[in-house]
Amino acid sequence: MLRAKDEALTAKETDLEDRETKLREALLIVTQLGDETKELLLAKGELEAQRLRIRENRMKRSVQGIQNRCLVLTFDAWKLYSLRQKRNKYMIARCSSAMSHRVQVAAWRSWVDFVEWRQDARETLALWETKVMRRDQYRGFTAWVEGSRLSRLSRSTA
Repeated sequence: MLRAKDEALTAKETDLEDRETKLREALLIVTQLGDETKELLLAKGELEAQRLRIRENRMKRSVQGIQNRCLVLTFDAWKLYSLRQKRNKYMIARCSSAMSHRVQVAAWRSWVDFVEWRQDARETLALWETKVMRRDQYRGFTAWVEGSRLSRLSRSTA
């Protein structure tokens, strides 16, 4: 951006120097020529001056456009930087919050693990109890069958 400003300033300075030299030359010529030629040269000088003013205005506008583009780029870069900083602050706050609450999180996790283990233990205990009850029922059934067979045998032999 500074380089563009420096180039624009040097271009203006060279243009001004060129104008001064042309005006000096024109003044020398005007003093040497007659009235009619003076009028013609003055008209020609006004036309050249107008062209030079137009050229200077165009250069000013182009330099302003370049400066505006640089300003927009700078603003966009600043905006992206501020958004990145905001995100980083949020992530740091979140991380520090997690670190400060890690004891609570560990306690909560151990509690959840205990509850899950207790549910699994209940289910395992219920299955084991069912298995024992079925075994007792099977023994009772086999004893009944044996008892009824023995009682039939004892009746038939008597």
